[in-house]
This record gives sequence, structure tokens and C-alpha cells, in this order.
Amino acid sequence: MHTIKTMMKQHKVVLVAIVLAAAIALTAFASAQTARAKSSSASTASNKTLTAKAELASGAKAQTSKKGDAISKAETVYVKADATGTRTATYVSDWLQNAGNDTALTDVSNLSNIQNVKGHEKYTKNGNTLTWKTKGKDIYYRGETDAALPVNVQVSYELNGESVTPKELAGKSGDVKITFTYNNESETDGITTPFTCATALDLPTSRFTDIKVTNGAVLSDGNNNIVVGIGFPGLKQDLGLENVDQVKIPESFTVEATVKNFKMGNTLTSISTDVLNRAGLKDIKSFKDLDNAINQLENASGKLVAGSLAARNGSAALQTGAASLNTGIGSLQSGLNQYTAGVATAANGGTTLANNTLLLHNGINDLYKQVPELTDGISQAYQGSQQLAEHFGDPNDSNKYGDILKGSSSLASGAAQLNAGINGVNGSTTNVGLVKTIKGMNQQLQAVDASKVNTVLTNYQANLKQEGESAKNLAAVAQSLAAKGDAENAQKVGTEAKTLGAKAQTDAAALQDAQSSLKVLQNLGTMQTQLAEACKDGGTLDQLAAGSSQLATGSASLNEALTKVAQGTKDLNDGLKQLNDSTGSLTDGVDQLNSGSKKLADGSKELSDGLNTLKANNNTLNSGAAQLAGGSSQLYAGTVSLTSGLNTLYYGMNQFKTVGIDKIASVYNNNFKDLANKLNTIKKASADYSNFSGIASGMGGSVNFVIETDSISK
Repeated sequence: MHTIKTMMKQHKVVLVAIVLAAAIALTAFASAQTARAKSSSASTASNKTLTAKAELASGAKAQTSKKGDAISKAETVYVKADATGTRTATYVSDWLQNAGNDTALTDVSNLSNIQNVKGHEKYTKNGNTLTWKTKGKDIYYRGETDAALPVNVQVSYELNGESVTPKELAGKSGDVKITFTYNNESETDGITTPFTCATALDLPTSRFTDIKVTNGAVLSDGNNNIVVGIGFPGLKQDLGLENVDQVKIPESFTVEATVKNFKMGNTLTSISTDVLNRAGLKDIKSFKDLDNAINQLENASGKLVAGSLAARNGSAALQTGAASLNTGIGSLQSGLNQYTAGVATAANGGTTLANNTLLLHNGINDLYKQVPELTDGISQAYQGSQQLAEHFGDPNDSNKYGDILKGSSSLASGAAQLNAGINGVNGSTTNVGLVKTIKGMNQQLQAVDASKVNTVLTNYQANLKQEGESAKNLAAVAQSLAAKGDAENAQKVGTEAKTLGAKAQTDAAALQDAQSSLKVLQNLGTMQTQLAEACKDGGTLDQLAAGSSQLATGSASLNEALTKVAQGTKDLNDGLKQLNDSTGSLTDGVDQLNSGSKKLADGSKELSDGLNTLKANNNTLNSGAAQLAGGSSQLYAGTVSLTSGLNTLYYGMNQFKTVGIDKIASVYNNNFKDLANKLNTIKKASADYSNFSGIASGMGGSVNFVIETDSISK
């Protein structure tokens, strides 16, 4: 706001300087300097001295006739007034300058009691027209008038702040204030005539001290304080500035002093119309630049306001973003706390995982070391099953029976025939056919070696046990593979284990049936002996029939059981062949599993180390998040302050524009924009006011007024 006030003050100064153009300061100060040079050391300044100073300040002494005029009229109006400025008498002195040495001069005057004051030339009068016989000389004459004055002077007095009359003031002491007010009541071409009024008065140092003057100057020579004040009544109205408080054009002046035994001599006021020309206002053309500057200033102030508004809005958006950031960072801090807690938990779990994966790798490595033994066992089982398969042959094709199936089939067939033969004997006393049949059966029984079958079944039982163990081992391998993540090999090995286990169960049931049948076969020898004895000794056929029936049933069961065993042996051989063929894949899978478990153990160790490193940095991370949250809070507080400051700036700039620049531009556009034309018009009016009492057509002229007020004394 200080900058705004300073800029407004600077522009006020510019505008005031344009209007006054040194008309006040230059004129008053020049008169003061001249008066100082000419002032005397007399105890009281004379009326002549005061008049000279007033005329010098008002510009009256600078007046001359228009260049090239053959005849011109210089007129001085002397006004006598009381101490308040009220007129009591008016005298006019006219000087007809006969530049062309004419013998007769025609003049116009409304004066009365006209007298030639410097010669004996006579005149004739016709109405207001005077014709002077000049004899080639200048004419000086004097007259009287009661015509209204264009400018009046009003003098008022105060003592110690109270209004007093001149008579009441005489001989008093205290603080005195004297005010001279100029009232312009003259118009020329529709505007107030631009008079300059200058008043001179003497305030002796013996009575007056601490003198202060408004719109004037004090000239002191040690004995006298000559005060010269100045005013331009009506000029502010002519310029259209009567409502513009920034521009001060005085129409009065004030003297303040401390007085002892008040006494004051006459005051002399000089009134002239020529001061504007003397002040250097002959050609007023510089307002164009001012006009451009005012427009640029107004445009620039609008941009400043728009810019400050944009800055304020941008700061508001920044504040909103900072608030969101602050909230987000709070959530981040909370999330980081949860994250670091999770990292700590994960680090603990990572350590456990690393330990367990190491144990897993060690177990898989042990399994890897046992794979060769497992594959050797599978190979041996497969070789044994091949031998069994050769003894049994193909149970589905009788032409491809092995020795065991061939014997059991013949045994079952012979036992059935024996049973049929025995049952076919119907009370016959002859045993020839029976004996023959028994002999044939005996031969067939001899073809079946029970001990050999028993040996085969024993071997088969051993193979079944090996088969069960292999199935269990395969199942254990499948579980290990599954636990290690090798789903593909685990599924393959598990399927083989299930198949092998199912076959082992089926073959075990067939073996049980074969063993039961074998018990029957083991009794064949006894049965053969008994049968032979029965036939030989004439034993009863009932016993023989019972024995043959058991033999037929047992041999049929044995054949059926051995056929099942043969099928189981074939299936077992096929399964072991497939398992034996897969041992290479199993070895490769376990090798890959071992290698993978090593990598898993190493990776889990690295993971555990990394998690522990993260865990070690948890405090630093949480501390940094806390600092970030604090900084975000400070940032948000800063954006709040920034927004508040920019808001103040915006309102300040807006006030600067509306109250300052816009007002200056308004004042300029409404009051100053046409100032050049107005000043030129005023100058013309100043030049056109060339007389008071009258002037002949074509005659150049000038006029000034001198108003003398009475002295004040006790």
C-alpha cells in the first residue's frame, strides 16, 4: 500500500505541475528575489515599494502594447479601500502611447473628471469618445469611476483564534492571522477572466515575529518583513478543476505571526492578466504525451489487477493441492508404518523360510543320493517278474501257456475226467476201467511238480512284497516331489505308484487263492495212494468218489488261481517294465529337484538378507516419513499464508486501480484531457482583456489594478 500511495502522490504532483507550470512559484519567488535586492533598510516600507513588489508579482510591470500597434493604451486602475478591502474610491490613469507621432488621437473612456496630468493638450468629447490634439506627443490623463471592479479583495482578521475587526485588533498582542481572499467577477468570451492577484504588506520586525505565509513569501532585510502573497481567482473553474481536490490553485493567501502591540501600514494589491504568458505557457503542446501515458498507465494497472487475481487464484489452487498433498502424506505415513511393521514380520518369516528351504534342500539331496539304489531295486524286480512271466506264459492264449499253466490246466482236466469216471461206475464189480483211469490220472499228477509250483509261488510272493515296497517308495517320492513344487513329476510318479499298488493288491489275492489250491495239490500223492489202495484192496468207491471230487474241485481252483496269478504276473511285468523305463526320467527329475531346491535355498537366503536389510532401515524410513509429513504441513501452512498475502495483494492492487489509477485517469479524462485547449482559451481571454474604462477600435492596450487598503493603528 505504501507503493500505491507513493505512485498516486507522484501522479498528483505531475498533474499539479502541469496546471501551475510555475505560475505561482516562479512569479512569487521572482518577485521575492527582486524585492530582496531592492529592499531598503528603512524602518517602514513605503507604499511605492509595496506597489512595486505587488506589480512585479502580478505581472503588471511586464505588460506592453501589442507589437506593431501604432497607438496603444496603458491603463492603471487605483482603488482605495478600508482595512477590510471595501472600496471607497477608484481612480484611473491612462497613457496613450503615440508611436506614430499622430497630431490627433481618438480614445474611448467612461471616466468622469478627466484631467491631463502631464501636459496641456485638450480633448473634445462626444459621448464616450475622446479626441485629443496630441501635437505628436503621448497623452497622460486621469479620471474617476464607480464602475464595478472585475476583482475585489476581502481582508479578514483573527486574534488568538477569534475573528476581530481591524479596529479591535489595533494595539493588541498575541497570535494573529490575516487572510486575503480574491473574488473574480469578470468574464471574457464566456470564461472567467484569468487575473493574477498579488498583495504586498509590511510587518516590521519590531512588532511581528514567527511569520508564516500560505501561498506567498516573506522578504526580510533585518528591519522589515515584506510579505508577498498571490492568488488566481477563477482559474481553477476555467480549467474545470473546481471538484478536483488533488490540484491546488490558490484564490487567497494567509499570514500568521506573533504580534506585539498590533500596528500595520497600508497593503497594496496588484491585479493583472499577463502572468500566464510570463510563466512560460505560450505554447501548450506537451499534453499529448501525458494523454498517452495516462492511457498506458490505466491499461497497465488493469493488467496488474488481472495478474494479481490470477496469482491469487493460482495460489488458492496451490493451497488446495497442498491440502490434498498433506492429507496424502498423512496416509503415506500411516501406510509406511504398516509397511515397516509388515517388513519386520516378513523379515522374521524370511529367516524361517530360509532355514526351512535349507532343510528341504538337505532332504532332497538325501533323496537324490538314494535314487540309484531305488532304480537298482526296480531293475531287479523287473528281472524277477520276467522269469515268472516266462513260467506262466500268456494266460489269455492257451497256445502260449508256460509250463505252470500247462500243468495246472492238464491237472484240472484230468481231475474232472477222474471224477466223472468214478461217478460213472454204477455198482460194477469190475475195476478194470477205473484202474485204467486212475493210472492215467496218476501219470497226469506226476506231470505236475507240486514242489516246483510251490517254489514259483514262493518267488511270486517275494516279488509281490518287493512290488509293495516299490509302490510305497514311489508314493513317498511323489509326496516329496509335490512338497518341493515339482507337480509334473510328482503326478507322474504318483500315478505309477497307485498303479503298482493296485496290481500288488490284486496279485496278492490271486496268490492267496493259488496257495489254497496248492494245499490240495500237495495232497494229490496221498490221494493217489489212497485211490490205488482203494482199487487194489477193493475199498469203497464212496471214499474214492469223495476224493476225486475234491481233487477235481481243487485242481480247477488251482488252475483258475494260477491263471489269475499268470495275468497278475504279466501285468506286474508290464508295470515294472514301464517303471524300469521311467527310472531315467525319475533320476533326471530328482536331479532337477535337487538343483532347484539348492537355488530355492540360496534365493530364500538372499530374500531373508534383503528383508533384514529393509527391517534395519525401518526406523530411518519412518523418521523420513515423519519429517516429510512435517514439511508437508509447513508447506500447507505456507500456501495458506501465500494465498492470504496474494489475496491482500489482489485487493490492494484492485484498490490501487479503482481508487488510485482509475481515479487519476477519471480526473484526467474528465478534467485534464482538454486542459491544453482550456489553457489556450484562457490565454486568449487574458490577452483580450486590455482595458477597464474603454478603448478605441484597433488600439492596443493593457490594464492593471492596484488596490490600497487603509492602515491599522490605535
